[in-house]
Amino acid sequence: MSAQQRPVPTGTSTLGRVAAQQPTLTPKLTRPKIGDTAQATPAMRPPVAPARRRGRPKGPQRVALTVRILPETDQLLTKAVEELEMNPQSIVEEALLAYFKRNKIQLNPPNEEPSNAT
Repeated sequence: MSAQQRPVPTGTSTLGRVAAQQPTLTPKLTRPKIGDTAQATPAMRPPVAPARRRGRPKGPQRVALTVRILPETDQLLTKAVEELEMNPQSIVEEALLAYFKRNKIQLNPPNEEPSNAT
């Protein structure tokens, strides 16, 4: 029987007349550790919650501001977003500008440092 007629087992190939063993590549299936989403398949990743509020409108360059607020304040902000049809970015900016104006806080033109105008 020649090499062409001989059945070739799975995982081997014939190079000329000599059968060469080829490594069988099987993926290692391991369960990712809790919190490790880098190796998790999309089905294993926790579902992403839908956005609660509208996104920030495109406009001038902005600086990130991260603050923690009380749950009651967060509920008020959510209600304001829904009723005023504004996004949190606009509400926070308007509130800060009103606060600065009321307390007479402005930037000095030469070096743009805050000062209290009296």
